[in-house]
Amino acid sequence: MKKQILSALAVAASLLGNAVTANAVVLTFEGLADQQAVENYYNGGAGGSYGISFSNAYAGVEGGSGGFNAFSGEPSPFTAMAFANPSTLQWNSGKMNVSGGFDTQLSFYYSSPLVAGIVTVYDGLNGVGTVLYTGVLAPTASYNVFNYKEISFSGTAHSVAFSGATNYPVAYDNITINAVPEPSTALLFGTGILTLGWYGRKRKVITS
Repeated sequence: MKKQILSALAVAASLLGNAVTANAVVLTFEGLADQQAVENYYNGGAGGSYGISFSNAYAGVEGGSGGFNAFSGEPSPFTAMAFANPSTLQWNSGKMNVSGGFDTQLSFYYSSPLVAGIVTVYDGLNGVGTVLYTGVLAPTASYNVFNYKEISFSGTAHSVAFSGATNYPVAYDNITINAVPEPSTALLFGTGILTLGWYGRKRKVITS
């Protein structure tokens, strides 16, 4: 019996390990209206409950699809996102927070023919803590071109600060992260597996 319990624990541990593996989350910004604030759209809003929130981020729909924006060619038409500070009326200053954290890499598409963008990844929320990565986004050929950018880093990140020159917007689309599941979810999953194993063993003993 002891051997069977240990085997059940090993199986549960294996399944639990798979349960806490990071899952890719892709933010396309589709469904947002032109100039709508993103804020908690992906944090319990209409975009889903991913624990992802934004500050100073606004959706933009391209001009040919009912919006007032000059970009096109984004990977998931017809909406992209840009950062703007409404109090200073300046572009390219905002943050993305991921409450559960994300690891390994961050990727996205961007368009910025006039200015370079800057992306900084932090291990804390709201752009504080240890810097896990910082880099410059080279300007694109035009607002009709979206370049792909993939960032690799070590550790678990909780926020990304987007910045750059303040006179022209950088458009972002299809932001992809490897989201780390909440510990409580993984714990419940593992507990359920162990409970089912115990119940099956008990039932076998009673009916034999």
